[in-house]
Amino acid sequence: MKPKAHRALVQLNLELTSRCPLRCPQCYCSLKGKDLDLDLALSAIQEAASLGARQVNLSGGETLLYPELIRLINECKALGLESNIAISGWGASPSRLQELKNAGLTRVFVSLNGSTETINRRSREGFSLAMSALDNLKEVKFSNTIINWVAHAESVPDFRNMLKLCERHGVPCLFVLGVKPDAAGKMDTAPDARQTKRLAREIQEAKMTSRTRVVVESCYSSLRAYLGASLAGNTNIGLAKGCPAGKLGVSANVEGRFAPCRHLQSSENFGSLTEYWENSLELQGFRTKTQDPACAGCALSQHCTGCAAISRASAGNGWSCGLMKAGEKGIIG
Repeated sequence: MKPKAHRALVQLNLELTSRCPLRCPQCYCSLKGKDLDLDLALSAIQEAASLGARQVNLSGGETLLYPELIRLINECKALGLESNIAISGWGASPSRLQELKNAGLTRVFVSLNGSTETINRRSREGFSLAMSALDNLKEVKFSNTIINWVAHAESVPDFRNMLKLCERHGVPCLFVLGVKPDAAGKMDTAPDARQTKRLAREIQEAKMTSRTRVVVESCYSSLRAYLGASLAGNTNIGLAKGCPAGKLGVSANVEGRFAPCRHLQSSENFGSLTEYWENSLELQGFRTKTQDPACAGCALSQHCTGCAAISRASAGNGWSCGLMKAGEKGIIG
């Protein structure tokens, strides 16, 4: 039976290029050097607007390598869509950033996993590039600068230092992401339950003590469940309580194929974004999916919808998030 179309699309992710000059150890991209066809990108943006989307995330590879980036930002602005880019810092000169600002870019996410080069190097390259980009964004007075910080087990103790780095460089927001499966489907660097609880406590403290706003991505559902816990109940509920793949957003890769999330290795070939959004049986499965069986016994299971990429990569391994690895049977809330 043909599935019914879901509620309005909220966001679209476009993987513009698989090219990147960096070779980060955790990167899941194949980096074979292909760019998304411009006509396909423009068509997807236009359809996203017609489906009710509010924003378009332009990603890579290294996003600044895409030759038609300004054209896509202009198109988003013309259609009333917010446009976001994620960058490593490579090529982020003041003149280039000013060009992006003038085109109407909404947000820049700079990837940085540590407050020092030593900590950052454990999970990604390009510390000096990212720091230079932050300085250059401040120079051109770009107000919506955000640091993308992936919470690895070894970087959780560095969280407070990351907040201080944000304050020194005038970065108003630190965006906390969970570890995703690497190219081999492994998550060896994911924080355990103890580390996640620590991070939750420090984020709560930051709300009262730091000028930097801390936002946790919706698919880092286990951390959001800890943050939502209170004597009155848990506030991590509804569609925003966990993995938004296929429910609030979808992604298109450099081949023009669609997937519920850019971190999922599978994709489907549809003639248009609209056709995919309305007719994909895989999306229907995501929209009706309940809790992962591996989450049984977890004290937070009613307030957490685990990451689909983690669940799929770990099939048969008995865990559906970083907290459930290493033989843990459940989380004590």
